[in-house]
Amino acid sequence: MTDLGVVRVPPSAGGQGIRDAIARAGDGGYIRLGRGTYDLTEPLIVDTDDVTLVGAGAGPGGTRLRLADCASSSVLTSHEDPTAAAPDRLRHCYRDFRIDGNESGVTTAGHAVHGVWSRSTFRNVHVVDSYADSFRFESPSDAVSYELTLQN
Repeated sequence: MTDLGVVRVPPSAGGQGIRDAIARAGDGGYIRLGRGTYDLTEPLIVDTDDVTLVGAGAGPGGTRLRLADCASSSVLTSHEDPTAAAPDRLRHCYRDFRIDGNESGVTTAGHAVHGVWSRSTFRNVHVVDSYADSFRFESPSDAVSYELTLQN
């Protein structure tokens, strides 16, 4: 549902709901996630410009993006091939959610956050139980990371 340019996604919509919201929001989109757990079987690919993805907090009772059992992918990536060069225009802001890599429920998986991030901000994004790297940046970027907790 949209409200003044904000696309809201309830936890019951899961990862597919977030992917649909990213596509619907397009360039300049603002996506608001509710409190609860979003199970992901595929990565969230954010390949549009100036996207903001905001949760309801990274701590207990906040927003959790959880890699589903038996999934084998990264949780959040900058585009379909996270090792390819991304357009320089991409700017993203990610705030106030937790990424759960579900290390005990997967046998092989990607990184929690993987890709080429240019002019991106990760604020209060916590990563727990990542099977591979928590954050993997493929090329030099001017990403700003603060209030960040990484935990393996």
